[in-house]
Formats: sequence, structure tokens, C-alpha cells
Amino acid sequence: MDIIITLGPKTLDGTSIKDIKSYGATAVRYNFSHFDEELFNQNIKEIKEGNIDLKLIGDIQGSKIRVWRGLEAPMKLKEGDQVRFCSHEVYEDNFKDKDKLIPLNLNLNMFKKIKSKEISLKDGSIIIKVLKIQEEYVIGQVVKGGLVRGEKSCNIKGYIREKGALSNKDKKDIEYCIQNEFDTIAFSYIEDKESLIKYKKYINKMAIQLSKKAPKIFAKIETIKGVKNIKEISEESDGIIIGRGDLVPEIGIENIPIAQRIIINCCKNKELIIATHVFNSISTGIGISPAEVNDIYWFIKSGVSGFMLAKETTISSNPRNAIESLNKLMKKYIKE
Repeated sequence: MDIIITLGPKTLDGTSIKDIKSYGATAVRYNFSHFDEELFNQNIKEIKEGNIDLKLIGDIQGSKIRVWRGLEAPMKLKEGDQVRFCSHEVYEDNFKDKDKLIPLNLNLNMFKKIKSKEISLKDGSIIIKVLKIQEEYVIGQVVKGGLVRGEKSCNIKGYIREKGALSNKDKKDIEYCIQNEFDTIAFSYIEDKESLIKYKKYINKMAIQLSKKAPKIFAKIETIKGVKNIKEISEESDGIIIGRGDLVPEIGIENIPIAQRIIINCCKNKELIIATHVFNSISTGIGISPAEVNDIYWFIKSGVSGFMLAKETTISSNPRNAIESLNKLMKKYIKE
């Protein structure tokens, strides 16, 4: 079984990638939503030159919605505050009134497709009730506040994404993965097989151009539409990742067990990875909870292929604890 760690600001604090392997990790995930070329290049170099047996997984942003990276400064939102959302184009053209204005990484045409009654940020930790939808702005009121920064995740329930769309950034990131001989490329927000087929064609074409081997393709399931279409998506992919960080705010936490059961039942013969919310307690500095242990046991007995750690290894003060704890539990429950 796999233990996939996500490379981030604190992953290698006081340790090395060789140590990460010794703790139990089998793969490294590079999140291209937060592409750090210097960090990625150095890490890949150490793995290859050191002949360290770790798989490389590139996580492509795709149609994932985020706060635009050009947000001028972090924004503190308090309960009751009125805020406005806009496209990054409108934000760039607005030189005066940027107070409580949150730009999204959508062009104006894509922004106009927003019809939701609620928008959440940072994996649902910030919730905003939509009050009014205008031509260039969505006006809302903060229900649950927090600090907003550029590139933070945004979830808009029911948002209709363009099938198989690849941004210039996505294309560059895919080329980077193929050039550096990644084992797997994972695509965020897969909702239908048509998108996956388009991605596969592009990857195969790029691999031929670069005279490299085409990597495996994993589909990340993060919306209700993705769950409903899981059978046809699984038939076109090499593996499935249940992206719970985005799935929770997209479908509601009460529906997570139901969605997980549906996906697991449809993917018995596929590689299946459980991602995020594995050890939230560790990432917040608390000891492992009984619910998390039970979750890991149930997934292993259900036949999943592995787990992906996110905040546990990117921003946690103790990535080693998360990796070793997961490795210890996996070894125990596989034998049990």
C-alpha cells in the first residue's frame, strides 16, 4: 500500500527526503496549484541522484477554482461582513474599490456561470452566503469568517465546469511532469470520461514529442457529478483519488460516507487513494483521534491502495509523526 506525502514548506524541515522514505513514504505528491519550481527541482534531483525509491505524482490544477494569486493582501473576514467576488480580469481593471473584493481564477465568461447560493473558501473553513448575483460581481455575507489569501481553494456548489479544458499553466505543468519522468499525473475535479479522454490524448501526444514514457493518469473525484459518473470515469483512468478536502464542501460532510462507499464499490479493480483529512488532528497539533484510526482501518479492509497526506506533511510541525503513525497502523491492519 502507498503512503503519499505532499511536498510543502515544512515537509523537509530538519530532515531529508531519504529520511521521509525511511519513515514509510512510498510516493511524493507535487501540488501544481502551489508550484514552487526551486523546491520541486531540488527535491526531484535528490530523489533521482540518490536512487531513492519514491514514486513521483504530479497533481494538476485543472478546473479547480481558487482565490486568484494576484490578491493584493491577505483579507480578514468576520461574521456579518459583506464581501464581493469577481473574475481576475475585473479585479485587475479595478484600481480604486478593492475593499472586501475577492478575485477568483476565472475569466469573466466563466465567472458569469456562478449560480450558487453559497461559496466556501479554504476547504469549507470560510463560508459566505450569496445575497445577489450581478453582471461582474457576486455579493455575499460572511457566515463563518477567517483569513483569505491568494491561491486558497474555493468551492461553489453546482458550478458547471468546461469539459476537458486545459489552461496554459496546466499544459506547462504536464510538460514538466513528463520531462521529469513522473510516474503518475492526477487531474483535479474530474466529472466525466470525456474530459479524461482529452487529457490522455494530450499527455500521450506530449510524451511522444518529448520522447518520454507517458505516465499513469489518476482521476480526482471532488464533486457530486464526479461521484455519479464514477463508473465511466474509472474505466478511462489508471486510478482514482477521493479528494476529500474539496469533496466535503462540495457535497456536504454528511454525504461523505455515502460517496466513499459508492466510489469504493465501483473501483474494486483500480488503484484507489484516500486523500486529505487522514490525520487532521496531527496537522492541528492534537493526538490521533479514534475516528481517524477507525477510518484508516475501514479503508484498508475495504481494499484501498493507499493514503495521501496533505496538510499533515506540508504545514504540520511534525510530518514525521504523521508518516510513521500511518505506516504503523497500515502494517497492523493489513496483517489483522
